[in-house]
Amino acid sequence: MIEIKVRRAYDVDVARIAEIEKGAFPPEEALSADRLRWCFHAFPEGFAVAEAAGGGAVEAGEIVAAMVCRPTALRRITDEIYETKELPKGDTFAIMTFIVEPGLQRQKLGERTISAALELFRRNGVKNFSLACKDHLIKFYGRHGFKLAGRSELKLGGALWYDMYLGR
Repeated sequence: MIEIKVRRAYDVDVARIAEIEKGAFPPEEALSADRLRWCFHAFPEGFAVAEAAGGGAVEAGEIVAAMVCRPTALRRITDEIYETKELPKGDTFAIMTFIVEPGLQRQKLGERTISAALELFRRNGVKNFSLACKDHLIKFYGRHGFKLAGRSELKLGGALWYDMYLGR
């Protein structure tokens, strides 16, 4: 089993996050490297990565998963979350992407990463989280306390998305 350590991301991690994102999502849904760089410079506090600490076939120090969140006052996910413009800041972190290296999926890395990333953000004062996911991921996020809020207004990639919320 790959052991991981979840930590805040550094500027140098953004290229690796973009590489994982590109492999994890179809092109019309993936955040581009430029968009991720803009996000990191606008709200670096919303980036967490899972770094391999040893074990398995992954070199220690390699980033194997990431979560990118945007501070916002919005409780539901809309296309605005993904735009490069200022949004009203609030007490919610909108999860823009949560990714695991495609070749390492189905090894419980997602389970361990999301738990540790949410805890990292909570220790830094974040109380609420929102996200949009496809229907096959509703149960996954539900296991981590997220509640289904209904169909999302998000039109990213032309897919059908569902909003989920965790918090008060």
